[in-house]
Formats: sequence, C-alpha cells, structure tokens
Amino acid sequence: LLNGTENKISFWESYFHTIKIFPKEVTCLMTTYNTNLEFLDKTISCIINQKYSNIKFIICNDSPDNHILQNKLDEYALNDERISVLKNDTNMGIGYTRQKLKNLSTSEFTAIIDDDDLYPDDKILKQVAVLMAKKDISLCFTNGETIGLKDDIVLNTPTDNELRTSLIHENKILNPSVIYRTKDFKNINYDVNLRFGEDYDFWFNAIIKNDLKFFGIKEILYFYRKNSDSSLTKDVMNQREIHQRIIQNNFNFIGYNINNQIAKYLDPHQTPVPKLSYLEKNKLNSILISICNKFNLDLKYFMNFSVFFLISSVIFLMMAQ
Repeated sequence: LLNGTENKISFWESYFHTIKIFPKEVTCLMTTYNTNLEFLDKTISCIINQKYSNIKFIICNDSPDNHILQNKLDEYALNDERISVLKNDTNMGIGYTRQKLKNLSTSEFTAIIDDDDLYPDDKILKQVAVLMAKKDISLCFTNGETIGLKDDIVLNTPTDNELRTSLIHENKILNPSVIYRTKDFKNINYDVNLRFGEDYDFWFNAIIKNDLKFFGIKEILYFYRKNSDSSLTKDVMNQREIHQRIIQNNFNFIGYNINNQIAKYLDPHQTPVPKLSYLEKNKLNSILISICNKFNLDLKYFMNFSVFFLISSVIFLMMAQ
C-alpha cells in the first residue's frame, strides 16, 4: 500500500511513535578521553533518553589513568543495564578504540557517538525508520549544527555526487551522526594506527572502495561541540600530515600518484595554502578531469581549487567543437 520511500519512512516513524515497539536493536558506540564531565553527562543523557529505547550503549575509556572519569562511567553502568563500560590498559588512540568497539556490536544497527556532543531525543528513531524503509542503504547520516561558537554553523549533508567526489580529499560525513547497518560493515575496519582522521579513512573505505549506499537526512539531528577540550589525540601538529597522507593513499587507490605538495594543496584545512609549480598544476588538473570522467563525478565541485583555471578552458573548447 505504500508507494515511495518517503511514505515508507513516514510509516515507520509513525509506527515507532504510536505503537512504541522497537523491533531492531541499535548498539551505540562511544569513545572517551579525558572529557569534560559536564559535557559527558549531557551526551550520555541524550542517548539513554532516546525515544527509540531498544539500545545497547558501549563506552570505552581511552584515558585509563583518569579515575574520576572511570568512576563516573561505572556509575552510569550501575544505573542503566543497557550501558557497558570498557577501559583500555593504556592510551591507544581513536582508531584502535573505535575498532575495538566496532568489533563488539552485534545489533542490527550501529550508532557512532562522540563524548561531548548532543542529540535530540528522536535522532535514533528517525534514522532507524530510514534504514527500515530503505533496505538498499548501508548507512544514514544527518545534518548537524555546531555549538560552543559565537555564531553557530549549520552543517548540511552533501548530495550523493558531492559526497563521493569530496571523499577523495576530505570527509563531509558528520561522523557522530551516523547509524549504519552492522552486517554491511563486517569487513570494513578502522585503521588502528590512526590517532586522527580515522573516520575519513573509514568512510572512504566504505563508500569508495566498497561502494556502499548511503542516505542523508536533511534535518539537524546532531549538535557538534566545536570548542570542547575533549579529543582522543592532542597531537595537533601531526593532524594535517596524517590527513594529507590519507589523501595520497586515496588517490593511489583510484590509480593516481600525487606528491605531498599536491596533497597539502587539496587539504581544505591546510594553512597557508601551498603554491604549486606549473607542472604540478597541470598534473592535478589532468588527474581531476580523469577522476570525474572515470567515476561520473561533477567537475563543478573542483572549481573551488584555483588550479582549475585550465579546466574551464578545456570545457569551453570541448563545447565549442
């Protein structure tokens, strides 16, 4: 009786709200490292008070010497049987810890949670409704909004084509907004050696290497605390280097070799933006055109790069012929 995806999604949302039966379990996975306890309280409260109550909540403390944090987590586990708490023997980093938690999820769906962000109480319900209605998709993410800034910023989900294109050099998926179909990610893993950018590497692996389908909800269901002190890595000096190495690996996977200078240029957070030589500009232009043709991507996305002055000329000449 239901025609169209939107009707199916609406059906499941209405079913959950009215019947209050939640047939598919969701495991929520959260890493934490020396986080602000006030922020942590608010995040955990957001999860355990979700309207979609059929959840497991597994938390791993990657700051084992922080006994105050560990006691707080243990207290939560005592008060709610859905919560399990783990502790690394030593600080292992975010890549290792996310993979450790991923291996423990046996539910139908898995949700990624950060330890200082906020979520409305219908977040999980709405995403499970999408995953129930759209059996062909493997992950669902949402719009988000920053908190903690003077002027908060709305973070919109990209279009399908924009996301696939952008993953070559940056991650536009709001990682802690994601819920994914657990079985589809059985053979997709985090790089346990990464202490930064593990999510970027993970989503490139899922969407580009394994061609998993996704769906973005155009609604703010995630609030990202931009100015938090919490992080599984404080090694800011190496973050750009790691991100640029991931970019080089991504280009290498799809058949193109780029040097570190080009990787720096493609890194949207690199400041100052490095200058490219004439030969490097030509090489990058040629690679980006080839990638767009090979993967049916949108050339307009790359117009953000100043090196694309040549592409405009190429397109003009092609149209003129």
